[in-house]
Amino acid sequence: MVVSAGPGGARKVHAYGYCAPVPCSWGTVAGTTFTANLRSLTAGTAFLAPYKFSSSKRLLYGTINTAGTKLTVQTWTEFIDHSGRSNYATKETLVPLR
Repeated sequence: MVVSAGPGGARKVHAYGYCAPVPCSWGTVAGTTFTANLRSLTAGTAFLAPYKFSSSKRLLYGTINTAGTKLTVQTWTEFIDHSGRSNYATKETLVPLR
C-alpha cells in the first residue's frame, strides 16, 4: 500500500490485493482524512478509502502513527456478486522495509 499526502492534507491511497504470483493493483483513490480533534492544524492521521470491484466493495480505514513509521489498515469486504460468500473484515499493520 502506498499512502501519499496531497494539497491540504488530502491522502491518495494506492492499495494492492493478493494475486499469484505477484500482488495486483487496486488502483489509486482519494482518501477522506480525519484529524485527532476539531482544533488540529496538522494533516489527518486517519483516512477512509473506498474501492468497488465487480464482485465486491471494500472500505479501507487506515491510521498512521505520530512518528509516521507504522500504518494500520482495517479492511471491510462486502460481496455484491450474489455468490453466497460471507462478508469479512481484516486488520493489518504495515511497517517500511529496512
